[in-house]
Amino acid sequence: MPTRRSPPTSGARQPKRLVMLKGGHFDAYVADFDAASGAARDWFREHLLSAAKLSVPSRRPAVDSSVVPEDQDSGMEEPTVPLSSDVIRVLKKNPKRPGSMSYKRFSVYVDGMTVAQYFDAVRAQIGASEVRNCTLDLQFDSDPERGYIRIERDGRPVSVRRSPAMSYGRRRA
Repeated sequence: MPTRRSPPTSGARQPKRLVMLKGGHFDAYVADFDAASGAARDWFREHLLSAAKLSVPSRRPAVDSSVVPEDQDSGMEEPTVPLSSDVIRVLKKNPKRPGSMSYKRFSVYVDGMTVAQYFDAVRAQIGASEVRNCTLDLQFDSDPERGYIRIERDGRPVSVRRSPAMSYGRRRA
């Protein structure tokens, strides 16, 4: 008796939407990038932006500012994922190993460009397959201990955190 396969989304909770693309796993990042990213963007707009407009109380406990010494205030906001409109400030000459892909991506930075412009420039100058490393580069290069670049939002420095989506293909030592 043949077994009946359940749809891939059967175990997922709502809201869900399945978009099927032809090709292998990485084709969603290269050949079908526009279709895949468009579907993801539409889902996030529909479900996350509408939720963000609701008045939802914060789950984080209130922080007593008297507990944090003044000298520890770096002027940076809490770590966040970079927005496409955030501005990149180049602070150091390219510190990467010449000839490496990270050197090529760092060479694309232009002081004052936005994060979206950086992603577009990497796609145009190096190739779509390197775009997947851009967010990791932003997190690594903007680390205050390295000080290669600074990400700014509305003229203020932004600390970039690593989101779960940024951890693909990386192993902990």
